[in-house]
Amino acid sequence: MLKRSFSSAFSNSATNVKIGIDKVSKPKFVTVSPNPFAKEITITKEISKPLILELTDMHGRYIDSYKLDHFKNVINLSHLFNGIYLLMVKADDEVQNIKIIKQ
Repeated sequence: MLKRSFSSAFSNSATNVKIGIDKVSKPKFVTVSPNPFAKEITITKEISKPLILELTDMHGRYIDSYKLDHFKNVINLSHLFNGIYLLMVKADDEVQNIKIIKQ
């Protein structure tokens, strides 16, 4: 019967194996200012195609959606309570998530 210890079973394995992804690039379709904000935000598009923006609270509850057609888009959010919200910007099959703060 052949017996092998645990350490000897893996003694021939490579020692410099690199597994995983070095850097994950996050899509950047828009910039948002100001953040934090009081009444409205300005969303500046970094790409030319139309974008869809969904606004949710931090619990994932849907609040509203907007179509971003222009280079600069001003969105009035004065009706929101103070707190943290998430903007999900969609372009085809990619998504950019941005956390915004209402003060």
